[in-house]
Amino acid sequence: MIPFLMDDNVFFSYLFCKYKGYLKFKGEKGELSEYGILKTNLLQDYKNAVISTIICRDKLSLVPQNSPLTISDLKRGDPFIVNATIKYESIICRFDALKRLDGNLPWVHFTMYRLFLAKTISSGAK
Repeated sequence: MIPFLMDDNVFFSYLFCKYKGYLKFKGEKGELSEYGILKTNLLQDYKNAVISTIICRDKLSLVPQNSPLTISDLKRGDPFIVNATIKYESIICRFDALKRLDGNLPWVHFTMYRLFLAKTISSGAK
């Protein structure tokens, strides 16, 4: 039996629909509707715009990341990592971006960005 890796796709599917989460947990794949494709494209455009804004505003250098991060990768000192994946045993966490925080801490400290499209913006999220 192949060990299952719990990733954010299964987790968020379960939050929105328990049956969909169950199907994804089992490894079932379905076809995306035209609406699903449109939402995916809009979300990607939104993520790109937000990340570009953060990079310009904070004058950061971009570090694209396509493989899982290790502790030594995080300690390297990159100020802004895009598409960060952290794997620990059977859990995978994906973040749209990690921004390193400056300070006199004995450990590495990052702010995590996970971007979503919302129907409305609450006053606390502005």
